[in-house]
Amino acid sequence: MASPDSRTERPLDAVASIKVKIGLLVALSIVAAGAVLQAGSRAGVPGWLTLPVTLVTALAVTQWLARGMTSPLREMTRAAGRMAAGDYSTRVTATSADEVGRLARAPSTAWRQNSTAPTSNGVSSSPLCPTSCERLSRHSEPCSTTSSTAS
Repeated sequence: MASPDSRTERPLDAVASIKVKIGLLVALSIVAAGAVLQAGSRAGVPGWLTLPVTLVTALAVTQWLARGMTSPLREMTRAAGRMAAGDYSTRVTATSADEVGRLARAPSTAWRQNSTAPTSNGVSSSPLCPTSCERLSRHSEPCSTTSSTAS
């Protein structure tokens, strides 16, 4: 479940489609601009002054919504960079219900499934398992991922 802070940072997380999110971003920016324009007009503020305030408001709403939509992508980019450097401990916090959120959850799901499922010889062959990555990169002896059990 999303924390209250993530709901203000990522207000469109509950929307299940990136296309719908983009449409909402455009629509909400237009609504914000229209509201400012209407308020300025009703207050008798000259158009030359209302127009820049309207544009700034629309851009601010767009930035706020877009930042929430792209923050999981930035987080995944950082995590991928760490994984490329050999740090497989990084996890991505996925709170959105759209395609980006599903993409962000996929590596953690694969990690969980593959790190607990050794092969028949007791050694994990998962490319997501740090021991096999270390084994491939350093050509060391295989590391067992299973504990010995008494018969």
